[in-house]
Amino acid sequence: MDVITGGNFTLSAALGYRDAEYDNFGVPRRTRVSRYLECLEAMRLLWSGEKVNYDGQYFQLRDAQLMLRPVQQPHPPVWVAANSDAAITRAARLGYTWYVNPHARFDTISQQVEMYHEAAGAAGSGAPERLPIGREVFVGRTHEEAFASAAPYLGGKYEAYAQWGQDKALPGEENFREPFADLARDRFVIGSPDEVVEELSRYREPWECPTVCFRMMWPGMPLADGIANLELFAERVAPHLRGG
Repeated sequence: MDVITGGNFTLSAALGYRDAEYDNFGVPRRTRVSRYLECLEAMRLLWSGEKVNYDGQYFQLRDAQLMLRPVQQPHPPVWVAANSDAAITRAARLGYTWYVNPHARFDTISQQVEMYHEAAGAAGSGAPERLPIGREVFVGRTHEEAFASAAPYLGGKYEAYAQWGQDKALPGEENFREPFADLARDRFVIGSPDEVVEELSRYREPWECPTVCFRMMWPGMPLADGIANLELFAERVAPHLRGG
């Protein structure tokens, strides 16, 4: 992928949380963290293009060598997606870039970003100061229009997350089964162009996020609604965010 994209590939890895996913692959849940970390470590060694000997608990490599090296050296960026305090702290200690999740409220993210930097500093891991972040975004001509368009589909998506238990991976008493207006507050970026500009500025100013990934369409949403969102964002929101 890094070669195909001319050196513009970023790997975003996640541990996962659903029992069904581990069961389907025959992976005991109790081994998920150690297996995950070994995968990342072995992959980074192989990306060097050198012969690799690796003795892990789950993976053993003997003179293994990739024939096609990535363009970016020593390897493409690795982002670690995480929701829980423990997973975020672990990423910081190991020097991985935390991809700030799109699920938590603003105050929770603020606390977790501070926690990440404290853990990275204590470990001397060289973890980055500036972190990428994901957000759910929908722009309408008015506040009411934006919520009416987004609620059936974004709300449905988080109802599925609630059934899967993703809200329980977040700290505190998160509950994705709240009424949509309550669920969206300080979590999603939905509103008129001016409201969206103001809300996104909250994320840019305290942390200087180098990369923000927007999810702007969700399962079941009519294509026309998604395109209208993208076009309104490009016309009325993006010009205010450039150069920040």
